[in-house]
Amino acid sequence: MIDVLGAKRLLGLLVMAGLVVALALAHYMVLMPHKEKVERELRSLEGQISSRQAETQQLRDEFAALDSIKFRYNQLQSYGFVNEQDRIFARSKINELRDKSGILGVRYEIKPLREEESPKMQEAGYKLLKSEIDFTIDAFDDVEIYKFIYLLNHGFPGEVNIRAIDIARIRDVSVPLLKSIGSGARTPLASGHIIADWYTISENTEVEDNGQ
Repeated sequence: MIDVLGAKRLLGLLVMAGLVVALALAHYMVLMPHKEKVERELRSLEGQISSRQAETQQLRDEFAALDSIKFRYNQLQSYGFVNEQDRIFARSKINELRDKSGILGVRYEIKPLREEESPKMQEAGYKLLKSEIDFTIDAFDDVEIYKFIYLLNHGFPGEVNIRAIDIARIRDVSVPLLKSIGSGARTPLASGHIIADWYTISENTEVEDNGQ
């Protein structure tokens, strides 16, 4: 009787050990390669826009100082700083960033447009516009969420100031989940919540009218 119980206990331990090994193998064969692929894409993307970062930083400095804004109007416009914050265009751009980042989905709310007080901007013949955007993101991995944030900072028109980021894993890795992922299912494993302020400038037509 003792021998029988010992054999059963040994068999149970072997089964548990097999499950642990299967989970470990599935993790390294399914999740790790995907994460490495996304990280490679992110590094490649950083390299592609490194030259643009320097120019963007220069424009940001000028945007803050407003010393030469009239002389750099065309460049500001090409980078999206001169923008009326059209909602249809914003939706199209967010969908584009979703596809580029590889996230599974994004829900967002663009709050009502506000005009910020800026005497220097008014003197230069422009007005400063601001909208708060609230994002909720579903992703296979948190790396994809960080990639979306990176693209939001460098690929969205105007200036995006991210005020809050909350990223969490929403599912634990299990054998059924890994089987589902292995079969090609894109199941969300991470979720992100982002609050950002979107700034652009617009020509102040009221100033022009008064000047005439």
